[in-house]
Amino acid sequence: MATGLSAVAHLTDALSRATTLEAVYDAALDALQEALAVARASVLLFDEHEVMSFVAWRGLSDDYRRAVNGHTPWTPRSENARPICVADVTTDASLAGYEPVFASEGIRALGFFPLVYRGGVIGKFMLYYAEPHACDDNEIELAQTIAGQIAFGVARVRVEAALALERDRLNTLVANIPGVVWESVRPPEGDHTVTFVSEQIESLLGYSPAAWYANPYFTTDILLEDVLVSAAQPQIHHHRVRRSDGRIVWSEVRLAQKLENGLEVTRGVSLDITQQKLTERRNAFLSEVSAILSSSLDYEVTLGHVAQLVVPDLADWCTIDVIDENEVRRVTGLHHDPAKREAMEQMRSYDAQMQRSGLIRHVIDTREPRLIREYDYAAAEALYTDRPEVVATLRELGTESFMVVPLIAGGRCLGAITLVSSEPQRRFDDDDLDLACELGRRAGYAVDNARLYRQAQEANRAKDEFLVTLSHELRTPMTATLGWAALLRRTDFAAEHFQLAVETIERSTRAQAKLIDDILDVSRIVTGKLQLNVGPVDMRAIVEAAIDAMRPSLAAKQLELDLSLTTAPVIAVADGARLQQVLWNLLSNSVKFTPSGGTVAVRLDAPESGEVQIIVRDTGNGIPRKFLPYIFERFRQADSGSSRAHGGLGLGLAIVKSIVELHGGSVIAESEGEGCGATFTLTLPVTARAASPAPVEVAGSPLELDGVSVLLVEDETDTRLMLSAALQSFGARVTAVDSVAAAVASLETLKPNVVVSDIAMPGEDGMSLMLRIRSEERGSQHLPAIAVTAYASPADRDRILAGGFDYHLPKPVDPMTVVKTVHEALSS
Repeated sequence: MATGLSAVAHLTDALSRATTLEAVYDAALDALQEALAVARASVLLFDEHEVMSFVAWRGLSDDYRRAVNGHTPWTPRSENARPICVADVTTDASLAGYEPVFASEGIRALGFFPLVYRGGVIGKFMLYYAEPHACDDNEIELAQTIAGQIAFGVARVRVEAALALERDRLNTLVANIPGVVWESVRPPEGDHTVTFVSEQIESLLGYSPAAWYANPYFTTDILLEDVLVSAAQPQIHHHRVRRSDGRIVWSEVRLAQKLENGLEVTRGVSLDITQQKLTERRNAFLSEVSAILSSSLDYEVTLGHVAQLVVPDLADWCTIDVIDENEVRRVTGLHHDPAKREAMEQMRSYDAQMQRSGLIRHVIDTREPRLIREYDYAAAEALYTDRPEVVATLRELGTESFMVVPLIAGGRCLGAITLVSSEPQRRFDDDDLDLACELGRRAGYAVDNARLYRQAQEANRAKDEFLVTLSHELRTPMTATLGWAALLRRTDFAAEHFQLAVETIERSTRAQAKLIDDILDVSRIVTGKLQLNVGPVDMRAIVEAAIDAMRPSLAAKQLELDLSLTTAPVIAVADGARLQQVLWNLLSNSVKFTPSGGTVAVRLDAPESGEVQIIVRDTGNGIPRKFLPYIFERFRQADSGSSRAHGGLGLGLAIVKSIVELHGGSVIAESEGEGCGATFTLTLPVTARAASPAPVEVAGSPLELDGVSVLLVEDETDTRLMLSAALQSFGARVTAVDSVAAAVASLETLKPNVVVSDIAMPGEDGMSLMLRIRSEERGSQHLPAIAVTAYASPADRDRILAGGFDYHLPKPVDPMTVVKTVHEALSS
């Protein structure tokens, strides 16, 4: 009995130290052999399939174990399982099937002892005897004691293994959580103690867990801000914390508290929400920026407000520059320290001096942002060896890190924003640069929209001024025309005034026609419909024709003409009429703005490098410097007020520029300012070996229309009467009708020699009349047809000629032109 108790004691001690099931099995077999004096024993446990299988044994062969594996008198759910002792296996009928196995293994007696844990059978151990053996009560009691110890040992190790597995699983989960898991406890009276901090604390804040274990208030020491987001369980706090490297990060702390064994236990998870906070800050910042930028169309005011938002939230100081006339102009600059205002002004002057070579200009030209994470004063001193005051000012302002980002809109760079940090702990990174670039894009669009709005306002103002000027320019000649017309009606009109009246009416009418032509030309230019009828032209002849047209005006103002024309042939492929219009416009300007006694010079140089230059220079009023960049813009005049000395719509030079550029040339204006005269230089391409210009035909016969029958179709009464009188004055017989229907009726009896017709008329138009005439000819003699119409564009001309007319005369038309065209039509 003493041996049995000693064996049980040894078993208890061994089981208390056992950490594996193998250690439990070895201790169990040792105890069985020692306590019960058996040579052979085994331990079997139910597996996950509820099969009783060997897990440890002594003195048994493999064949035996294979033969009896799985045999059991119990199931895991057997209640009140009791030991079974078989004194002689040869006499037990329930084991008859195993008798050969027992005989082969040398077994005559068996003992079955269940391993019971918490009311369930988890396995058994077996005792084997070589001779018949009946177990007495002491042996059974001792065996049951050992069975209980073994069952408890197996269960304990299994539980500890499961706990270790769960612990490993939890540790793996904690290690892979993108945050810090921690726990602290606090007794009712005393300080709390940190009992656990996961390793991620080092990657989040740069400190090892040891810092918390050593100082439970370490979080308080590095905490900059604590915001309670939710007081419910679990509580949610947002902490702003300084890392070990000085950087500021945000963490979200979710914690729960409970009482355990009289201790206040707090467990929590801390997550890095720095990026989330940066995104929230970015969105809030950009939202506020957008609100500011959309609050006004005065971009200089809004950019000043943006600077106030940027400083000090995003930077310690900043500057904003824009491009005006390709020059960098500082709009605003702001420092968080008002005492640095003088240094900011000094920096403005330095930037202005370096605007063509400095970093700001480089960013504007390349449209690429620049980030200087850490400013190198030594490199700056080496760069500005001749200007140490620049580096001194940068030191005074505080320059540790800075960014320069472009203001981009519509693919154009409109300026740049410079953001500077003065604190070593606040160095800009890529996230800051992304935010600054988005700020630059939004500011760029605001500047662009404001400028577009300003341009639209200026365009509206120019339009209004143009309409006022147009009204004035139309009414002025109209007054003279109507006045002389009224006087001509009087029976007592003095004969000596007749010629003056006619000349004034003609001059006023031509002036109005010129205004209309200019407006139509501008319309065609804007819509891209201005067409050129190009061919070989003699540039010398073009210049001479324009000068001849202006000689009366030059003489009237007593202006000297300084003419220098090359004798070399200058042949260009161009629209001669349009080039003559260009020169006439330039000469008209010179005559208009040159006072009596002045000089107008015209120079035509021989071609060089495939180009020819025509220079028109005068000694007139000159062009104000501030107006010179806008001299070729439509509707722009240096003096558009009611007291201006010269008339006009401000279209002539715009037309000049467009026609010259359509020819592939260029025109520039130069002037030293008011009172210094002006010079216009035209450069046009010429052909190396152009064909000779077509000779001008000289009329050889007088304009006589005696006996010529003319059918005149015109719905406008005054025009019909005027054309009829003009044709009749040269001997023509005119049948004048006011509609296509009347013309068709006349053609049934009348055989005219020529038809002169308007196009736009009520009912049917002139194109319809021509269709009838041409469809009825059917091989008979061709009837010449002349269109006299207000449809004056090249496209209209092509359409009308294609419709069957032989000639196209745009209104307003000189009656002599109609007479000449009728004569030409009959001659051909």
